[in-house]
Amino acid sequence: MDVGSAEAPAAPEARRFLISTAVTHVRAHPDAERPELADDVRLIDELFLGELGYVRGAELGLDPSRDELVDTLRAFARAPDRRPDDYVVLYLAAHGVVGDGSNRHYLLLHDSDDTDLRGTALPTEHLVEYLWEDTPVERLLVLLDTCYAEEGVDLALRRALEARRFQKPVTGTGSTGLALVASSRRKEETYAGALSAAFDRAVRQEVAAGHVPAHIGLDVVMAAVGSDPEMPPAQSPVMLTYASGGTLAFLRNPRHTPDADRRSLEEIDRIVALGAREQRARERDMRDFHLPRARGTDLPTEDVWHFTGRHAALGDLTSWLAPQRAGERLCVVTGDPGSGKSSLLSMVGVLTDPEHSASVPRSGLPRHLPGPGDVDQIVNASHLSTRQLLDALSAAAGCAAESLGALTAHLQTRDRPLVVIVDSLDEALTPHETADALIAPLTDPELQLPLRLLVGARRHVTSRLPEAAECIDLDSERYGDPDAVRGYTRTLLCTPGSILVTAPPPLVDAIAEAVAEAAGRSFLVARITARTIARETRLPDPHDQRWRDELPRLPGEAMERDLVQRPG
Repeated sequence: MDVGSAEAPAAPEARRFLISTAVTHVRAHPDAERPELADDVRLIDELFLGELGYVRGAELGLDPSRDELVDTLRAFARAPDRRPDDYVVLYLAAHGVVGDGSNRHYLLLHDSDDTDLRGTALPTEHLVEYLWEDTPVERLLVLLDTCYAEEGVDLALRRALEARRFQKPVTGTGSTGLALVASSRRKEETYAGALSAAFDRAVRQEVAAGHVPAHIGLDVVMAAVGSDPEMPPAQSPVMLTYASGGTLAFLRNPRHTPDADRRSLEEIDRIVALGAREQRARERDMRDFHLPRARGTDLPTEDVWHFTGRHAALGDLTSWLAPQRAGERLCVVTGDPGSGKSSLLSMVGVLTDPEHSASVPRSGLPRHLPGPGDVDQIVNASHLSTRQLLDALSAAAGCAAESLGALTAHLQTRDRPLVVIVDSLDEALTPHETADALIAPLTDPELQLPLRLLVGARRHVTSRLPEAAECIDLDSERYGDPDAVRGYTRTLLCTPGSILVTAPPPLVDAIAEAVAEAAGRSFLVARITARTIARETRLPDPHDQRWRDELPRLPGEAMERDLVQRPG
């Protein structure tokens, strides 16, 4: 595709980062364990990484020490790619105490001791300073879920304002400022689960904002939190803020319908209903299809990560997804059955999904990978009609288009490209019709719609799409990966319960080599054959030519051999 003729990419959208942690165990005080605080973190993660479109800013896990917390926050805040327009949210649930003599609020970390607060605990105002002082961070929301929290955030806000008293104002980034939410007033204790649950309910309830505004005001949410009937009467969350340039838009409105103020109620209802239906379908696809295939399996119940190799293909997909190539509208991933198209695209989909990206082990993957937010939606087109795929694309675009023309008109109003993965297009109900009547027109280079599609399908379907598209053929010399097939086979041969777990490594290597040689470039054949062998009760002899000749070379052969050898 002629990249030189593409329009200049739109200004990057403000990024949103969440850092969340809880101290469930203070080593010096085993009697004060609070394992339930992990549920608070989980609830906040689900809200911000899901509905609100944040990505994880840093990995803290649970029970950080003081140094671990400080070093992580400082490294994040002073990272070279940090920008003033970033939205940063920090959630911390921990024990909060007030010093007897100083009246200073401290946070107890994993290695803290309340008999030596000054030497081992973290003053609450420092928590904010490490993210705020001498850093590019200009939009910071801190949710502090501790006892007596107001005591700490009050001083934290004053110290934060003093730190930037002489700093030159930032221009060109819209509203900036600091918001500190305390789960309790200065004389109140905090109940586990109260703030996180009330905050979650307040954001999700429709009366908070309806469908018109793109964002929900923090003041609206905190008012709902304060009036929440499930909030303990003895606990009163408060918020302290300092803002410049307008309202701080930390909270996207998950129910926002573009141009809702100019739409009829009937149209809004249709958009909302379609969006909800398609969201459920996409969540089901992620759980039952994309996550298993990204893991290198086909079983949703298997919590393993066997994805292997494909460095060249992952690298080129990462490059194609970069903003600098936003003018390229179509990239196709093709190959024979079993070549790993769905595993590759599912891995990209999971890596770019804010909720699941952090769960992917990076060991064995290329250094440069797609990141959260690089793809807006991933759709499994298998068994979908052309109309159903139109609905999926419409929902991803935030509309309920009744026709290709209506979707095209809506897309033309966007100021940045919508990026969607469409996998298994060759398994759609009418793949040729869908390719001809929907995918090809939407990716017509002449139209230059703000839509980028990454399509996975076999060649009889991809050949019907615009020839200018980037093509990643997994059977080609560049992308074929026999070493990955061999490594993948070896991993599956040694799954728990296999007789090969205790076999000599050279023997396992020889069996894997033979299976991979027979499978060629087909991960599917390798997977089925390896699983069949792993269930056998006798070790095969990889030097037996008859055994080697009988190894499957096609998916049908592998399935037939597997069925024959299954017990019963």
